[in-house]
Amino acid sequence: MTWTDIRHAQVLILAVVTEVEQHSLWHAYWREHRDAMEGYRTMVAIMERIGATPETEEEYRAALGIPDPPTGRDAIIRRDEAPAQDE
Repeated sequence: MTWTDIRHAQVLILAVVTEVEQHSLWHAYWREHRDAMEGYRTMVAIMERIGATPETEEEYRAALGIPDPPTGRDAIIRRDEAPAQDE
């Protein structure tokens, strides 16, 4: 086995582990916030049928204190560990 083969195997393992972690984060998020998010989707469907403009999903989550859904970056860097961004 060459160094290149080992490096490719490492990259493949990292990709699989990252994908599994992202999948796990999505399931945890959905378990915790499923009812509220399904309620939002129902509200949007009703409001659109009557011609009203519903609030955005971001506004809805902010009003209920629901965090943003996890991203691929969260599988690598946890939100509480993320470095501060310059404003």
